[in-house]
Amino acid sequence: VLVVPVAAVSVGGDGSSRVEVERSPVTESDPGSTEIVTVDVGLSAQGLVEVSPIGGATLAEGDRVVVGVQDDSESADPSDETDGASG
Repeated sequence: VLVVPVAAVSVGGDGSSRVEVERSPVTESDPGSTEIVTVDVGLSAQGLVEVSPIGGATLAEGDRVVVGVQDDSESADPSDETDGASG
């Protein structure tokens, strides 16, 4: 079972639950990339929710999930992303 922060789960236009996963980090020369992974959600407690990837998508322990978006005009906030997928 994998768990992510509740704030990492969003609802798509079709009503499906999903998380955004960092696939390559942002660097000075690369804007990085993310992937939307559709998930089934399970139990939720203490700010975390169980998730299982569906539709052939992959989500693994240690994947970084997006829980916010940094505005370029603000300083970096380490709480914007988390090493959240844990099992």
